[in-house]
Amino acid sequence: MSIVTFKTYGGLGDVIYALPGIRQACSNIGRKASLYIPLDVPSMLYEGAVHPTKDASGNTVTVNRKMFDMIQPLLKQQDYIEDVEIFQGQKIHVDLTRLYTEDVNMPWRNIAKWPVMLYPDMASDLSKQWLYVSAPTPEILKVTGRFIVNQTERYNNPLVDYFFLKDFEQQGFFVGTEEEHSKFNKKWVLDIEYLPVRDFLQLAQYISSCKFFMGGQSFTFSLAEALKIPRILQICRSAANVQPVGGECYEYLYQDPLEYYFQKLIQ
Repeated sequence: MSIVTFKTYGGLGDVIYALPGIRQACSNIGRKASLYIPLDVPSMLYEGAVHPTKDASGNTVTVNRKMFDMIQPLLKQQDYIEDVEIFQGQKIHVDLTRLYTEDVNMPWRNIAKWPVMLYPDMASDLSKQWLYVSAPTPEILKVTGRFIVNQTERYNNPLVDYFFLKDFEQQGFFVGTEEEHSKFNKKWVLDIEYLPVRDFLQLAQYISSCKFFMGGQSFTFSLAEALKIPRILQICRSAANVQPVGGECYEYLYQDPLEYYFQKLIQ
């Protein structure tokens, strides 16, 4: 079977949101995909944004070698992906980095639809699950019946707070960096347990097995979106480019809807 090669763009969340289009384009012609991920590309974030992914010089980048090694096992588990490699000048059929050089309405609308602006054969049904993980182990099942929350230091909404989680902190886990976890608990006076992961396949397995996921416009939310588990999204007014579709999904700008959706899913 011939392989279609894709050069990915952006950070890991962008890679996840490109997957439904990649799967659809390959399905259209009965082929599998090989993904080539560029490393140490400078990030195009808004001024002042804090992101944990750095190159050897401490500059913020889209994907570094550590992040590549953590996401490769998850991507290679997808049945429509043949291989995942670091981009080093290989021959490419579909270059998604064109999204940076041509107008696809970035940073607005829906990240998952940006590739379709240039490659119409990547149009797909975004309400359907597009990411799959292997059956959970006993270790993974410890999150069953508990929610998972993530909060990064970027794309946040100043109109909401999370003090209300004090009554539910023993029912949740926090995923993300240890620094994000520490700052989240400190800011909202919480004691939510941190959930470390060895790679992003394990992270996706945890998210797939939890009661529901709550977070902002981040890589972790892209996993919840791709897995189509119950999820609640915090919208960032300045760059509302994530739009939950399919399954039990909610989004909020204000405190009352946040607490309403949380109560609905925690029952």
